[in-house]
Amino acid sequence: MTSAITAGTRLSLFALPTQLLSQLTSEAPVSVVTEPLVSSLVEADSDGRGFSCGTCGVSVFESVEQQRAHFRSLWHSTNVKRRLLKKDTLGEQDFEQQQLDHNSSTNNENSESENESDEDGSEEQGAEQAPVDDDSHDLLAQNQGSPFVAFALKDWPTLAVFVLKQVLFNKKDAMTVSLKDELVRLQHPQPTPSQTPKWTLIMFSAGHFAAAVFEASAPTVYKNNTSSPPVVIEHKTFHRYTTRRKQGGAQSANDNSKGKANSAGSNLRRHNEMMLQQDIQNLLEQWAPHIQSSSRIFIRCPPRNARKTVFFNEQLLSSTDPRVRGYPFITNRPTITELTRAFTELSTVYIREYSPPQPKETLSGAPNSPATQLKSLSVSASESNGQQQQQQQQQQRQPEEPFPKLLDFCKRNKFDLFRKEVESKHASTEIPTLINTTLDYTHGTTLLHVSSASGSHEIVAYLLSVGADPTIREAEGKGRPAYALAETKEVRDAFRRAYAEDLELHKEPRFDWVGGALVPSPLTKELEAQQKEKEREKKKKQKQKQKESLEQRNKELAEAAAAREVVEAKKRAEEEEKAERAKKANVFSKLAKSEREAIGMTPERRMQLDREKRALAAEARFRAQQGKCSNCAKLLTPAATFEKFQYKYCSTDCVKNQLVLHN
Repeated sequence: MTSAITAGTRLSLFALPTQLLSQLTSEAPVSVVTEPLVSSLVEADSDGRGFSCGTCGVSVFESVEQQRAHFRSLWHSTNVKRRLLKKDTLGEQDFEQQQLDHNSSTNNENSESENESDEDGSEEQGAEQAPVDDDSHDLLAQNQGSPFVAFALKDWPTLAVFVLKQVLFNKKDAMTVSLKDELVRLQHPQPTPSQTPKWTLIMFSAGHFAAAVFEASAPTVYKNNTSSPPVVIEHKTFHRYTTRRKQGGAQSANDNSKGKANSAGSNLRRHNEMMLQQDIQNLLEQWAPHIQSSSRIFIRCPPRNARKTVFFNEQLLSSTDPRVRGYPFITNRPTITELTRAFTELSTVYIREYSPPQPKETLSGAPNSPATQLKSLSVSASESNGQQQQQQQQQQRQPEEPFPKLLDFCKRNKFDLFRKEVESKHASTEIPTLINTTLDYTHGTTLLHVSSASGSHEIVAYLLSVGADPTIREAEGKGRPAYALAETKEVRDAFRRAYAEDLELHKEPRFDWVGGALVPSPLTKELEAQQKEKEREKKKKQKQKQKESLEQRNKELAEAAAAREVVEAKKRAEEEEKAERAKKANVFSKLAKSEREAIGMTPERRMQLDREKRALAAEARFRAQQGKCSNCAKLLTPAATFEKFQYKYCSTDCVKNQLVLHN
C-alpha cells in the first residue's frame, strides 16, 4: 500500500491507509504557507504556455491548472475584495505576513481569555484544556497563514499530507488538540448502521438556504477507479425573495441603515425574511437528532442573522459548540450541489510535494515587504544604507517636509497650492530631484504616482513639464508606472501630451515612454485637433439625429392626432344622425293612422281616399239605422250588439274590419 504513495494522490479523510497513518510525523519542517496560495497543490504541467494573474501581479504560471488553483486561493480572493474597495493589492509576501500577524493577534487574545479563566479558579476546565505535545504546536506554527495542515512522511521526505485545518480543530481549541490523534479519530472506513458518523453542512445567504446531513464515511471505489458520491442522509433547501434586486443587501439591513421603507416590495421582503427564518428554525428542530449526533457542523451564515436563524436555541445548537466550524474556502450560492462539493473538499486529503522552508532573505534577497515596513519615507541608496533604513522604519517617522503637504494636495487636486508650495520653497534646479524622490510604497511611490491615481490631471501635466520621470515603477506590488494607475481620460491625455512635447523638443526622447512608462502613443496638437473635430462631428451628427428623431416623432404625433380627429368627427356625425332618426320616429308614432297613411300621397289620391271614407261612413250609418251591422249588414240582436262611436256591429271581428271609419 505504501509503495503507491505518490505526489498528486487524493484520499478520503475517513479511510486513510494504516501504513500512511504510521508514517505521519510533525518533526520535519513543512513549508505550506505559500503552497496553497499559488499552485503547489496542483501538479505541475510544463506545457510552455504563459498564464498570469493581473490582480495579484503573478506574471507567469506553468500551466492552466496552476492558474486555476491560484484563482481559488485565499490570496487571490483577498486581493479581489481589496480591489473592489479601491485598496492596493497585496503581494505574496505581504499577504503571508498579514496572515501571520492576524494569527498571532488571535492567539494573543485567546491566551488572555484563557488566563482570565484560570484566575477564576476553574481547575477542571484548565485540566481539560491542558496543552498537547510540542510537536502539534510546532506543526501549527509552521502552517500559519494557510488553510491546510501538512504532515511530513518519514520514508518520503519530499512528500507531505495536506488536511484542511477546519476539519481537525476549531480555532478556540487549536492549542488543546493533538492533530494526529484527531486525524485518527476521523477514520470510519465501514460504519455500522447503529453508529453512523455524520457531518452537518449549512449554508444561508441572500434568501437562499441549504442544509444537508452527510454520512462521514469513505466512498465506495469501483473497478474503474471511480468512487461513489457522498451519502446524503437528509437535505433541504429554501428560497424566498428577501434581497433588493440590483441594489444588494437584505431588507432588514436597509431598514437599519436608511430607515424603514413603506412600499409593497419592502413589506413583501420583510414578510419573506420572517417566514424564511421560521422555516429554518422548524427544519433545525426537526433535525435535532441528526445535529446532536453530528461530529462536525459547518455553517455559512451572515453574522447579523446567525443568532436569530441558526443559533436561536442554545440547547439545540450554540455558537460556542466546538463542533461548529466555518468553511475554509469560498462557496457559491447555497444549493444541494454546492453542499455536496463542499463536503467532498472537506473530506479530501492531498499528498503533494514540498520543500523545507528557508529564511526569506535567502529566497529572494529583497528587502522586507511593505506590509512589514512602517510608514516612513525611504531615502536613496546614496544617502543611507540598509541599516539606517531599518532604523528609520522602527522609529515610525512620517514623510519629511514638504511631502505631507504635497501628498495632500495631489490627493485633493489642489493644483494652485501644489505649484505654489513647490516653486516658492525650492529652486528650479531642485524641483526635478524633489518630484522624483521615491517615497515609501504605502504613500504612493512618487508624487506622479499619487496624482495619477487621484485623477489630478493638472498636477500630472505640471510634474511632467518640470522633469518628473514617468518610467519610475512601484518598488513593491505589481511594479506599475504612473500611467498604469490613471483611471480618467484627462490624466492619460496629460501623459500623451508630455510624450508629444518630448518628441518635439528633443531629437531623442528623454524617457522610454512606450516600454518603460507604458504610454501607448503621443498626443500631438494636430492629433488632438483631429480628435476634437471628430468629437464635434460626432456631437453634430448626434444633434442632427436627435432633431430628425424629434421631427419624426412630432410628425407621427400630428398624424395620430389628425386620425383621432377624423374618427371623432365621424362618430359625432353618426350620433347626430341617430338622434335625428330617433326624433323623427317619436313624432311619427304620435300621428293617427289616417295621417300616417296620407304621408307621401298626392293631393288627388288624398281627395279620393276622403270620398271613399265618407261613402263608407254614410253606408254604415244607414245600416245602423235599420238595425243591421255597419260592416256585414247582418241583423243585430240586443244580446250581441257592439257599438263604437255612432256605428253598431254584430261581433268584434266586424269592429276590427271597420277601423277605417274610426280614424
